[in-house]
Amino acid sequence: MIPLESHMLETSEHDEEKRLYVSSREPQRIAAFGNGGNDALMLRTIRDAGGLAIAVDKGGRLRC
Repeated sequence: MIPLESHMLETSEHDEEKRLYVSSREPQRIAAFGNGGNDALMLRTIRDAGGLAIAVDKGGRLRC
């Protein structure tokens, strides 16, 4: 079994809030999926730390 933890977003600044959240939790040990522009900062933070960052193309533009 894989231990999972959920987190509810609390502000309207979802992109920055996601980045701060993963930065505070050993991003090199995180696997994350994202499918929107508000996921780019989170995915970049995880990728740069050596974690697994997966961007899912939903037909739009996601820049990581």
